[in-house]
Amino acid sequence: MKITHTVPRAGTADYTMIPNAIIEDHRPSGSARGLLIYLLCIDEGEEVDLSTMRPDLEDETVEESLIALEHFGYISRDGDTITTFRDGGAA
Repeated sequence: MKITHTVPRAGTADYTMIPNAIIEDHRPSGSARGLLIYLLCIDEGEEVDLSTMRPDLEDETVEESLIALEHFGYISRDGDTITTFRDGGAA
């Protein structure tokens, strides 16, 4: 899947700034928020493999996390592209 961001990644190659609202929003699971943070750290246009996104999680859990992130407005998926929204789902 290709990653795109609606807001440019905040930070440098050494770090990424994550809005507090993402961390404090307890609607998505901790796994889903962790996956979102991972996605926000990926460079614009970089290709990622769904099965290796979070090797510590089962593929089913990754898919459930993506569904939750989509439901709460943090990402959208169109074919093989995931678009992130830094404030899309913030409560």
